[in-house]
Amino acid sequence: MEHLPAVAEESAGNDNFYNTVFEQLCDGNAGDAEQLIGIVAYGIYKIGKREWVLEFIEENQRRPTPDEYRAHAKGQTQTVLDGYRSNALRLVSAYSSAAIERERPNIVADARKGTFKRAVWSSYVASAAFAASLIGLYFLLLFMGVPLPR
Repeated sequence: MEHLPAVAEESAGNDNFYNTVFEQLCDGNAGDAEQLIGIVAYGIYKIGKREWVLEFIEENQRRPTPDEYRAHAKGQTQTVLDGYRSNALRLVSAYSSAAIERERPNIVADARKGTFKRAVWSSYVASAAFAASLIGLYFLLLFMGVPLPR
């Protein structure tokens, strides 16, 4: 089987063909999660395209022509693109779940470690600051000559 060159297949024949699948899968204005799904979906599309090229070469003993590349790109219907996105969402979701499960012991340990001490310390600091502000207000009012109950 022939080694595929690193140049984009669409440029074969130099007829200025441009494949818009990337733009259809990846919305530059989407949020980070949607962009990630789009980029993974595009990777899935490229895997399928590579498989198509390799099968084409094996069956025809030649690379696809620009018209054949164009026909392949036009075959990427909305249903096919939605399938890429669905697979991408499944892959990203599975990866995220696995990453969380791997880190769960560390997350739980970090959550348990020092939580009580931090809570008590922050409460102590807040209480001390409030008491100091009341004492300061008391002495300020005394200094200004405001009569205070004794």
